[in-house]
Amino acid sequence: MLPPVDVRPTIFGGVQSSAPPVPFDIWPLRETFLIRALKLPASFESLLSTADFNINAALYFPAQGSAPSSILDAGMLSALDSHLISFNASDLPFPVLQCARLAAYAAKLHFRLAPSVLEFMKQVLADQGNQREVVAGLDRYQSGPVAEAAIAIVKLIIARRI
Repeated sequence: MLPPVDVRPTIFGGVQSSAPPVPFDIWPLRETFLIRALKLPASFESLLSTADFNINAALYFPAQGSAPSSILDAGMLSALDSHLISFNASDLPFPVLQCARLAAYAAKLHFRLAPSVLEFMKQVLADQGNQREVVAGLDRYQSGPVAEAAIAIVKLIIARRI
């Protein structure tokens, strides 16, 4: 049986479907990039400890049968309450990609960036090649208004205005 045509491999070892309304990634828990790299147990707690930013540090479990829905939170609810994006994990692979994601999250959610996050972005954006790559990625992968707002954030960081 062939996989659906909208499924493609990701750089993290899973697959992504572009099926509407929202694209999504799927991978075996044991194949999670940082769980493998850091040799962590394949558990939901380990998965949450590898989530890059606090806004990504939660798992939702829909109701099944008589079991109610639940959420396993490791910082997302606090991030939503404080409107502040901060680091959750200490290991961040692909810093240029992560820098672009941070700008996109801040633009989409209208959240502030924690001082440590801003410092990380300043370090990544100190290199002009990284600047071009971040802006090109935002322009290519984000919708018009989000790309514009995220690129404006990047330009403010480059100019050291935030």
